Amino acid sequence: MKNKKKIHVKDPIDLEIKWQRLVAIMDEIDNATIKTAFSTIVSDSHDFACILLDSSGNSICQSSFSPPDFCDNSIYSKKNN
Repeated sequence: MKNKKKIHVKDPIDLEIKWQRLVAIMDEIDNATIKTAFSTIVSDSHDFACILLDSSGNSICQSSFSPPDFCDNSIYSKKNN
């Protein structure tokens, strides 16, 4: 397992604002996917997840509407380096 870097937060309010922006972006992607989906499985049953990954494939943020079981399985489906 790789060593994780410690993050020192100078301004927790600024961090929370940026975090909520990321969540809002993922929620917009989620809504756009539902509106443009051709499949009723995607649009009606919400059978997908929107997850933002970094360049190493680690999860950064996810849509607040993404099912947790999809997000847990994303670590197995990401590209191995």
